[in-house]
Amino acid sequence: MFYNKETQKSFLKGTFVASFLGLFLLAGTAFVKQDDQRIGYVDSEKIMQQMPEAKGAEAELQKTAQRWEVEFSQLKKEYEDLLSDYDRKQATMTASAKEQKEKEIIQKQQVLQEYQQKKLGRGGELERKQAELLKPIREKAIGAIERTAKKHGYTMVLDKSSIVSTVLYADKKDDLTFKVLDELNK
Repeated sequence: MFYNKETQKSFLKGTFVASFLGLFLLAGTAFVKQDDQRIGYVDSEKIMQQMPEAKGAEAELQKTAQRWEVEFSQLKKEYEDLLSDYDRKQATMTASAKEQKEKEIIQKQQVLQEYQQKKLGRGGELERKQAELLKPIREKAIGAIERTAKKHGYTMVLDKSSIVSTVLYADKKDDLTFKVLDELNK
């Protein structure tokens, strides 16, 4: 295709310049389009704390968690009592009685662990109940955020309260938190 080194260099140089200009023009239009965008932010934790529904859900969740904690404590006490009783009596027990008691202890320990995981552990009933209670509240908050953003001409809204906050700096004038709370209180 290329007849000599000079033609090849000229072609590569022209391709590089054309590519660079194309990227420059593309980047320029991207910056121009960004001027049309307004980015705001909210503190979703503050919004959720101010919502009466969230307070009710939190109270219900606490009540459920306390009930399950009491049940877990009772199971744990039964296990500890069984273990303590075994420790006190093992010296006088027969081999078959020891074996039976050890099986009973292991079974009680398994019940205790299963209860803790099922009710209080990751992915357990408490976590599912929390998600169930908070879903409609989050949906309501997100709806208010969307309405507020549209009303005030924002094309994007970030959350500064999330665990991995993407907002490193934000001007207070772009904080929509209180506008969203006003929208929720309508």
